[in-house]
Amino acid sequence: PTTSPETLYAFLLMAIGVTVNAAIVGNVANIVANLETDSSDFALKVDEIRNYMHKHHLSYDLHARVDEFTRYLWTVHSGSTKEDEFILRLPYSLQTDVIGTRTAPLLLCPFFDCFTYHTIKALALALLPRQFSAADIIVHAGDF
Repeated sequence: PTTSPETLYAFLLMAIGVTVNAAIVGNVANIVANLETDSSDFALKVDEIRNYMHKHHLSYDLHARVDEFTRYLWTVHSGSTKEDEFILRLPYSLQTDVIGTRTAPLLLCPFFDCFTYHTIKALALALLPRQFSAADIIVHAGDF
């Protein structure tokens, strides 16, 4: 640029180029950061659990069991065990259809033979899934 208008024109084009470049880089960085939020949130929760166990001097066996369970949660559920929160926001008719997969074990149990299918669907809707590790004792013989 040899004249003032040429210099001003070149400056404005460079300023626009820098702004567009910054916007593109910022958006790409934001997209990449959002891809890892689930795994980073889960890793933060796992770190909190490990810090708690370390702080309270819990046994190595318990550390290993917790680590195994957290690996299971991440592998099977991607860290989330709150699938019912989504289902409970659906209308009742959709809830019963979505949770219909839980009716199959109830239909196989002879105890529920006297109930109607609609009653079993309502019961299945009231069931809450629970996560247990491999060594947990869920029910003792004779507990009623």
